[in-house]
Amino acid sequence: MNRSVRINSSVNFKDYFIINESYTNVFTPQDKQKWKNEVWEIIQKSYKPIGGIQGGGFASPDDMVDKIPMWKIFISGGVVRAVVLYKDKGGRKLVALGTDGSRQSRKALVDILKVEFSRTYGEVSGPLLGFIKKYLPDVITTYGIPFEQAKEIAARNGDHIEQAPDSDYEYLRELNSKMHQKMMIGTIGKYLK
Repeated sequence: MNRSVRINSSVNFKDYFIINESYTNVFTPQDKQKWKNEVWEIIQKSYKPIGGIQGGGFASPDDMVDKIPMWKIFISGGVVRAVVLYKDKGGRKLVALGTDGSRQSRKALVDILKVEFSRTYGEVSGPLLGFIKKYLPDVITTYGIPFEQAKEIAARNGDHIEQAPDSDYEYLRELNSKMHQKMMIGTIGKYLK
């Protein structure tokens, strides 16, 4: 019996695509310059629904390079997809974060936050608090900082907070002449250096 074998010579590159993803800690001004515009765009897009960045953190990409000592970025396909920014303020403090809105970037942010609250802390509210409650409920129970402790930390940083009604964790804080309900989550006293 004579059999002929047909070989398909067309190659589907999707089947051989290697995903190029990484989480990168960015500290040097040179590295920040490389990513500053992409990071700035993600932060602006992420905070736009709540009226932009609240507080006095940074006002431009160059200001962000100068004032924010550590960035953790998620890069996929050579493009920044998610970012978390930190300062040293009573420890390693998460001061801003964002994603490009894609499913992949939200997953990356969940992965980052899963481990970050064991070595950093931050004040969360609104959509971010809802995001954490939905995707990382264990973070709330494991790393939620009770109001009395949050009040002491805020006072050391020169901030005044008042306990939110009916909550052992959430509090009210004034930013840009508006009151915001927040919660402190994480681990205090672990510095960037």
